[in-house]
Amino acid sequence: MSAVGLQVWDEAGRLMLDGTHRLGRIKKMVKVGDGPGVCLIEDIQPGEQIFYSFQPNQLFFDSRHNECPPWFQIVNGNAVTWDYSPNTSTAPRFNIQGMLIVGVY
Repeated sequence: MSAVGLQVWDEAGRLMLDGTHRLGRIKKMVKVGDGPGVCLIEDIQPGEQIFYSFQPNQLFFDSRHNECPPWFQIVNGNAVTWDYSPNTSTAPRFNIQGMLIVGVY
């Protein structure tokens, strides 16, 4: 049986990179808005695990403001949920929005 995936050898024929096992695959990209949400991955195969990455819409913020990044949690092995901490300040708060990238490996 032949391997499926990326394999890279050096000049001497030594295997330098073997991506035939546990190579991450992106399954969904979801917009993270101003409130809580969930991203469900329906087609998880046995043995696969979820990974996620959050990419904010804006990289730099004015430090005088009350910015709040979302917190994330993997639930039941097939979903990523997010929410923002409660605002305990009297100052207005800006929830950091962006893109959630979810995949399996």
